[in-house]
Amino acid sequence: MDVAYVDQFFPTYFDPPLVLMDVPKECPEDVAGHLRTSFSMYFCNPGASLNSARMAVEALMDHLKVVDTWPDGKRMDLHFRIKRIPKEHVNVMDHLLAVKYLGNAGSHHGDKPKREDVNDVYDVLEYALNKIFDQSEGRLKLLVERINKDKGLPK
Repeated sequence: MDVAYVDQFFPTYFDPPLVLMDVPKECPEDVAGHLRTSFSMYFCNPGASLNSARMAVEALMDHLKVVDTWPDGKRMDLHFRIKRIPKEHVNVMDHLLAVKYLGNAGSHHGDKPKREDVNDVYDVLEYALNKIFDQSEGRLKLLVERINKDKGLPK
C-alpha cells in the first residue's frame, strides 16, 4: 500500500500584521495601536490577541474621558468604567462589555481561547467603534434629508 504525504502549512505570524477588522479613520491612535498589537498576535497567540483587544477598550474609555478612579483614589476596573460610558454611546455599552469578558478570558485560566473567539471580538468591536467614530451615518442622513426636501435635483 502506497502512502502519500501532503505538507500543510499554517501561518503563525505576519509582518506587517494583517488588518483583521475595519478601524474607523477617526479612531484614536492609542486605541488603534492596541488593535494592531492584537492583529499581530492573532495567529500565534489568540489569548494575547484577545487581551490586546481588551486593552483597546481601556484606551477607548480614556479617550471618552470615562473616570478611572474611585473617590478613594483606587483604580476603577474596566467593567465599572464601561458602565459609566457617556450617554451618547450607551448603545454600545453591552458590546464593550462583551469584548471585556472575552479579553479577560484571554488572560485567565480556563478553556484556551481560539481564533473564532478573536473573530467574535473583532466583529463586536468593529461595530462599536463604527457607532462611536464613523460619521458617515450622520452625513448620509443629512444627504437624504436634502434630496427629499429638494425632491431630487436642486432647482
